[in-house]
Amino acid sequence: MNQPTHSMFLVEDSSDDEILSLRAIQKCGVPCDVLVVRSGNEAMAKLLSPEDAPPELIVLDFHLPDYNGLEILRSLRKQEKFRYVPIVMLSAQESDGQFCDCLEEGANSCVQKPTDPGEFVADVSLLVKYWLTVHRSLAGPSFQDSHDQKPATLPTVAIIRGAITHLNTIQENSI
Repeated sequence: MNQPTHSMFLVEDSSDDEILSLRAIQKCGVPCDVLVVRSGNEAMAKLLSPEDAPPELIVLDFHLPDYNGLEILRSLRKQEKFRYVPIVMLSAQESDGQFCDCLEEGANSCVQKPTDPGEFVADVSLLVKYWLTVHRSLAGPSFQDSHDQKPATLPTVAIIRGAITHLNTIQENSI
């Protein structure tokens, strides 16, 4: 049986972080079409295009050359078509204030980019797997079909790791 292909939008100006993110998406095992853009202007033009449907997940770098991710997040959350789309913020710098601002503006997760490439891939893989599969299955069929529920805020990778471990345990015990 074919698994449905999910859609994801990645806004990342660093070519190294883009490569790691794409590796993470492949590693998570969730079939996913990924559109990558490298600037805030390009992201806004593509996302706000009236003829394009919103992706199922947006992963947004906080520090971009022409916008910061918080500005993009604010603009997207004002648009009805992005009301229920999970938005994950990634930042190379750890700042509680920055993360609090993002969560207050509607980010669903905020994660500091690990400096270790292996950790980066593992963390992004968990985030993608969580938001495209685990969260959707926990939200139930009404979320999957009509996006009529706001995605919850889940700011830490540790919590996501725990949720996925729990789900995997349930699935193993049911076999």
